Amino acid sequence: MASYFTLTGGFPHFVIPLIYDYKAHAQSSGAEAFATWNATDRWKISPGLTIAEPVGVARSIQQDSTSPCCPGTRPGGSTRCAPLSNLGRSFEWDQTLGYTGPFGHRKYPRLRPLDLRFGWRFDECWDFSVSGQNLLQPRHAEFPDIDFIDHMQDQRSVFGKITLALLSFQ
Repeated sequence: MASYFTLTGGFPHFVIPLIYDYKAHAQSSGAEAFATWNATDRWKISPGLTIAEPVGVARSIQQDSTSPCCPGTRPGGSTRCAPLSNLGRSFEWDQTLGYTGPFGHRKYPRLRPLDLRFGWRFDECWDFSVSGQNLLQPRHAEFPDIDFIDHMQDQRSVFGKITLALLSFQ
């Protein structure tokens, strides 16, 4: 489609149409399972498992150069275990330890995240918590680019949260 000059829509301007056509397609399958076991009145354990086939990316016949063809840039599986503890009526202590396998056939590090949360419920409406995420290392690479050169870095973080529940349905 060719560019053109128009007077409609306010000020006179040029319209230069750009059409993006992502010609790749991908296919993947997987499964996820999780459970919660109430070991005692104050302690429950919530394990989980994710299994995924590597993404298979195929380009169209035209071989679009803008379409990344990068199979194996997702881990084959991950697990997590989250012991959740009630420390009395008002306090909660949650831990989540996980493991994420390597990314396909590439030599890419496995991830072992540890998240912790301490919560304090003032009353039925107010809740305060302090959480820490990715506490085992200061940062780790998560999502690689096509060439495994530039990675999105996930950093260790600590934050607080205050919750006010105005409505309660039971």
